[in-house]
Amino acid sequence: GTRQIRNSDIVEIDFKVLIDGGKRLHSSLLNAITAQIQSEAEVAGESPEFCVFSSWLGPLIDGTHKENALTGTVDMHIAQAVS
Repeated sequence: GTRQIRNSDIVEIDFKVLIDGGKRLHSSLLNAITAQIQSEAEVAGESPEFCVFSSWLGPLIDGTHKENALTGTVDMHIAQAVS
């Protein structure tokens, strides 16, 4: 089934790469893992000295990818990462 962590939807197949190994990780999996790290730190009452947003922010900001329906927008990715 589909799981959602901080507005990042992930499905079972997203985790397959961790089991098989040797392949590039999908951005949705990275986003979900980093969202979980943030969530656990907040629950523990920590104010972590790190900030994890989205794997899409860098490419969108540096112009490698343009904002569109597929890649989303900078505003959208920030909102997903912090809500």
